Amino acid sequence: MERSGGAGLAVRRSRHNALSSGSASGHGNRREDNGGSDRKTRSRGLVFGAGVPAVLLLYVLGMRGLVHLSLRQLVTPGARSSGFNATTARVYLEHITAIDSRTVGSPANEILTVNYLFDKIKEIEKKSNKVHKVTVDIQRPTGSFSIDFLGGFTSYYDNITNIAVKLEPSRGAQHAVLANCHFDSVANTPGASDDAVSCAVMLEILSSLSSTSVPLKHAIIFLFNGAEENILQCIYCVYRISLLTGIDLAFIENGYIYHTKYDTADRIHMDSIQRAGDNILGVLRYLASSPLLADSSEFRHGNLIFFDVSGMFVFSYPARIGAIVNYVIAAVTLFYLSKKTIKYRRAGINYARDLMVGLFISVTSWISALVTVLILAVLVSHTGSSLSWYTHFYVAVCLYGAAAVAKIILMHTMAKTFYFGSMSRPYLGDLFFDVSLLSWGIPMMLLTQKGLCSAYFFAMWVIFPLVTKLFAEQESVHQGSSYRYIAVYLLGLFFPYLHTTYHVWAVFEMFTPIFGRSGTEIPPDVVMASFLVICSIILMTCFHTTRTIHNLDGDVVKRDSGIWINTFDYTGIAHLTPHIPELNDTVRAPCDAAPFCGFPWYFPVHLLIRKNWYIPAPPPPVSEDINFKLESKEETPWGAIRLNFEVKGPSHITVYIRPHETCLLSSWSLGDGIPISGSGGEHFIYYSHGLHAPAWKFWIEVKGSTGDHHGIVTVAAASHYFFGENQHSPELDSLLQRFPNWSFPSSWVSSYKQYMY
Repeated sequence: MERSGGAGLAVRRSRHNALSSGSASGHGNRREDNGGSDRKTRSRGLVFGAGVPAVLLLYVLGMRGLVHLSLRQLVTPGARSSGFNATTARVYLEHITAIDSRTVGSPANEILTVNYLFDKIKEIEKKSNKVHKVTVDIQRPTGSFSIDFLGGFTSYYDNITNIAVKLEPSRGAQHAVLANCHFDSVANTPGASDDAVSCAVMLEILSSLSSTSVPLKHAIIFLFNGAEENILQCIYCVYRISLLTGIDLAFIENGYIYHTKYDTADRIHMDSIQRAGDNILGVLRYLASSPLLADSSEFRHGNLIFFDVSGMFVFSYPARIGAIVNYVIAAVTLFYLSKKTIKYRRAGINYARDLMVGLFISVTSWISALVTVLILAVLVSHTGSSLSWYTHFYVAVCLYGAAAVAKIILMHTMAKTFYFGSMSRPYLGDLFFDVSLLSWGIPMMLLTQKGLCSAYFFAMWVIFPLVTKLFAEQESVHQGSSYRYIAVYLLGLFFPYLHTTYHVWAVFEMFTPIFGRSGTEIPPDVVMASFLVICSIILMTCFHTTRTIHNLDGDVVKRDSGIWINTFDYTGIAHLTPHIPELNDTVRAPCDAAPFCGFPWYFPVHLLIRKNWYIPAPPPPVSEDINFKLESKEETPWGAIRLNFEVKGPSHITVYIRPHETCLLSSWSLGDGIPISGSGGEHFIYYSHGLHAPAWKFWIEVKGSTGDHHGIVTVAAASHYFFGENQHSPELDSLLQRFPNWSFPSSWVSSYKQYMY
């Protein structure tokens, strides 16, 4: 993201250099000339200044148009010769999403979806060519792991579902390629793009490959995962333990519908399915037929640098070659700057000093522009106008982008007035062209030294402008028309400019909607001011919850119930209060002195979403409440207290553990046995199970003591009902009906029980 912002500044700076250099007839002198030469320069400058902005504007718009075209130009029906049929894949997609929300543990996920996928796989197996062997296995694994995500927490899964399909030659294969998708979805959403469409694509690819008469050299494993939305359960171990490297292909267009009820099959274009299928089928067919899969010694020397060019093809080369190229570019640039410094020194000009001053001015202008737009963003947020640009993205670009450009121009104008005032425009053109080379060359070398492949991006912005300028000077283009010089120079910038614009736009298109779900603590206008674009939708989450608090003796000391509301939108409930008057800051929920503030957090995001609201309501009717039981408490030979628990409840349970002061959670039966804690020393355990899972049993060990009257640890357990009759309550349904139609409230029933031991 930092490169994206830097790219915009560098592009503008490069255009300024072209303008300055183009007005010169030769390198020019450091001081302004007089007489006829001065009049000639002024005359040319008038014409130059009148037309160049229009040329540059057309150039920028042309680049943007090409990027837009490359992102939207999909395959045509006449070009579909890969064997992938998007029409069939769409039929699969529509059947999967018709099952509706597929949360882990629900019959929709564990029975209906699994049965549908299994039946289709068996149909494909029957139609497969005899040169192939298709094997299908339904797995229901149990396990646990810790993950450094959202502050760190531990995940435990029991009897959840995977469907593994192996396509191999009839004689068998020793090596395999793994293709993975997940068919589960978050609560209250059909999950078409995340990730039913990928499973539909995989089914069609399996059908296409298994029907060919040419056997593969290696096997392909198609893994249909049923618990990815539980933060990578049941698949995470494949990458965590095996240290595999993968390619992630995702549908990113219109990310505003991500994890909402609007993520339906009809919003996924047929051409998008075709492109995904063609790409994945081509990759799998190549890898499964390549001898490199069995013997990758050709790549034993290190990583590859690879990037796609406007979505048309992928360019790759060894990282070690990339490092050599970068060093050569740096050496050529250094030689070029040294030669120029010596040349000006002979004329009595300290070019090295001016170069360092120019670099300082450029860096200062960037920092100043960043500070300016951040201040502007804070002011916009504090005046209650945050996200005012939501439906008009280019308003935000004009607001913050224009402020940044204006501040950079102001800084350079001041430098021209107070330091460079007596210097000629040709001299300044050469100077700031070289400043731009340094601006890109320095990070290029730093990244190359650290072995980062992304250094190619900076190298591109050094070599293309430098070669173009040297070519223009060699051919004496600058001796003729200024517009001719500009044309040659902009032609040289075509590839780096197009490549940068393409990736910047793709990144913004993907992450803009996600940043709109960043919680109540990160001002979106501040982030948008840094990246020029952040868009958002109001995404609400409502829980009808019952809270029960037990003391050290097991007696209930507090019990209440209500509708707990937290928002992923930075503006909170400001736009909802007019529709629901009782939802206002008078019902703002305080953070109790309890694990995770005494509320049933589904994920450990309480530090990102500090603003919550709690409307008292009668207890929700729940037919299957959570049963959290301490089976035994014993002292170990090594001086720790072991607590053994048994938990019974719905398919999704979260457990929060807070050791008391002077106590430490030293060990437990989860993951690798080493407890992982988040901010504040609290431990978060995420548990889920599929169908017919036994009671969950685990133990923890606590070291230390606070006395018999205070206990050593507080443990809370929350249940989450995502499906069935327990998901709703009359009070919750009544509140949901009052939400405006432009919002998406995702709701379920929860309970929170707290114990002290």
